[in-house]
This record gives sequence, C-alpha cells and structure tokens, in this order.
Amino acid sequence: MGVRISGDLEGLERRLRSMRDLSLRPAARKIGEALVSSSIRRFNEQKAPDGTPWQPLAASTIAPRKRDFTRSGRLRKSAERRLVNRKILIQTARLRNSIAFTVNGTTVAVGTNVVYAATHQFGAKAGAFGRTSRGQAIPFGDIPARPFLGISREDQVEIERILKGGLDTL
Repeated sequence: MGVRISGDLEGLERRLRSMRDLSLRPAARKIGEALVSSSIRRFNEQKAPDGTPWQPLAASTIAPRKRDFTRSGRLRKSAERRLVNRKILIQTARLRNSIAFTVNGTTVAVGTNVVYAATHQFGAKAGAFGRTSRGQAIPFGDIPARPFLGISREDQVEIERILKGGLDTL
C-alpha cells in the first residue's frame, strides 16, 4: 500500500525553494527585541515569566541600618513610610538595563553580563559562595529566586506571530 499525491505542485515547490534560501535573521532579531522588552517589563510588574509574583524583599534587605529598627526588632514607622514603594531588583537598575540579545544564525540568546544576575534568577542559600575571612557565610542569608529571564505564554504567542509573519511574506 502506498500514498500517491497528484495535482499541480508547482506553486508548493516554488514556495519550498524560496524558503530554503530564507534568512531567519530578521525574524530572530524581532524575537530577541520582544524577549528583551518582556524581560524588562517583568521588573516593572515584579513577576516571573510564569506570572507568579516575586517574593517580597526581606526587612533586612529593605532597611539594613540599625536605626531603622526599634530595640525589639520592629521596623520603625518612619523607615516603613520611606521604604514602602521600593521595587524588587531595582536599586540602581543596572541589572534591568543590562538585558540584551544576540543572534547567531537562527538562534536567539537573551541574557545579561551582570555578575550577580544568576543569583537573582536562580536564588542562593546562605554560604553558597563560601565564607569571609571572619567565617561569615556569603551570601549572609538565603536569597530567593526571582526569575526575570524566560519565555512566558504571551512571549510564545508573540514568537509564533513573528514567525508566521515572516513565512506569510513568501
């Protein structure tokens, strides 16, 4: 038993030949731009690619100065008012502003060259990076993962739209 296809395949063959010579570089650039924009947007929304909110900053991170706490360890009202609107992972915006993409053939890579980015993306346990000369753990406390790189459902839809747009022009 076999399969036989008959009909005028000239149009299909022409389209397949033109696809062989197609450069996906422009589409890859558009995908890279879209993913960088999406990653930057996550800093504003304070959410991971899957939509889960980032874990809030610890009180010790927000107000590391002793004068911000009462003797019993409570955060002072004045410090609370000053720090209430502080955004997670945006102290200097260096990490957010460093996100970039590269295109190599049909491959798109999105990332950052900031050294501490992996710690924020994946998290770190106290002591994960060794100890100081005084024996203190580095980092000093657990740092929760706050993923900012990745592909969300919306990103998947946008990537499909970009690729379909490139194929429709053939």
